[in-house]
Amino acid sequence: MTPEAKYINYFFEGLEFDEPTHRYSLNGVSIPVSVSGIVNQFKKPFPFEEKSKKVALEEGVTQQEVKDRWTNKKNKACELGTRVHLFGEKYTFDRSIAAQDCYEEAIVKFWDCLPSHIVPIMVEVRMHHKKYRFAGTCDTLLYNTHTGKYILTDYKTNEDLFKNFAGEKLLHCFSDLLKNDFNCYQIQLSLYQMLFEQTGLQIEDRRIIHLKPDGNFTLYQTEDYTDRLLYYLENQ
Repeated sequence: MTPEAKYINYFFEGLEFDEPTHRYSLNGVSIPVSVSGIVNQFKKPFPFEEKSKKVALEEGVTQQEVKDRWTNKKNKACELGTRVHLFGEKYTFDRSIAAQDCYEEAIVKFWDCLPSHIVPIMVEVRMHHKKYRFAGTCDTLLYNTHTGKYILTDYKTNEDLFKNFAGEKLLHCFSDLLKNDFNCYQIQLSLYQMLFEQTGLQIEDRRIIHLKPDGNFTLYQTEDYTDRLLYYLENQ
């Protein structure tokens, strides 16, 4: 473990994550909100009952069939994401591991394309905010040896990051942004930045690594929305 990683671990010492309940705690005390929970505050809840009933009528099937289909698709997407993230976590520091499918091949290509001055520091970076009391876990922390600053990255396996329905927008301080996965991930990574920069270390970039089923990837740089988020959290 590098000195930087030891320092970061020490800074967030006492933070634990319970996988079955997806809840964080600090020294045994529950942290009420996660990064994903804050992101959800900027989205209208999906009208599952209403939409599934409408689709069922359109397709001439039962509403339960539609619900089951959507639930199965969501579960498969979660299983894929979990498996791919686990491979990415292991491969970061052990390049001898062989990819078993196209998504894992995309991760290998990402690391092959990374410039030599960008180096991995940590994976599964668990952090909490000491003032606003929320927590989250970033996939990978990179270090730019040229600038002395850090880069946050997250793997994504979504079919379409930019899909939007009828021009729907996000809520509150992000009402100028379309409601799609990409914009939600931009907020997510900015929240990670808020968490990380409590350490006194600086983030220079936040990147989404979009893994494709053809074995390729697209790298997206994201906007820094920390100022908007700070204002939002300060006024809650």
